[in-house]
Amino acid sequence: AQPFHDGQKLVFEATWIGIPVASARVELHANKQDPSRLSAEVWVETNKYADVLFKMRDYMAEDLDPRSLISRRLSIKQNENKRHNDFKADFDRAIGMVTLTKRNRRGEEVKRFASTNPWGPLSGAMAALSLPMASGKSYAFDIFTGSTRYVFTLQVGAREKITTSLGTFEAYRVVPIVAFVIDD
Repeated sequence: AQPFHDGQKLVFEATWIGIPVASARVELHANKQDPSRLSAEVWVETNKYADVLFKMRDYMAEDLDPRSLISRRLSIKQNENKRHNDFKADFDRAIGMVTLTKRNRRGEEVKRFASTNPWGPLSGAMAALSLPMASGKSYAFDIFTGSTRYVFTLQVGAREKITTSLGTFEAYRVVPIVAFVIDD
């Protein structure tokens, strides 16, 4: 059974030297246009204190298949200080093509990449979390954001004990290895 479902939410709080400065919220829900699909949405924003130095109000949404987690499209609205960009990524797996479009007050920029197994940042993270873990396993990912391509592998190491504020747990050490990044 798939570990992700309609209605799941994650909330993150970011601090700087112990002072809260930003929050992020991730929500999964049935797609409004096609209830057989899943929408993954993220809101990231600085709080009123951090806004004095750097104001961020970013939003990202991915349309994905709830069984395979394969993304069909991605959209990002980036609002950071005076920078306002709209990004779209279309994943056409049938022809092995990813089209990234960036729009802002300066115009439109389009990039195309050949990729037989592309992922968005949310669908890629969800797929990685769904993989069977075993020492020695290696998984490759081709992740696309609004304007950048990240190709990397996750190397699964040995199980070890880790201690967090929530307690001590057995966990696999997973090491990301970046093969290349394209950000023109």
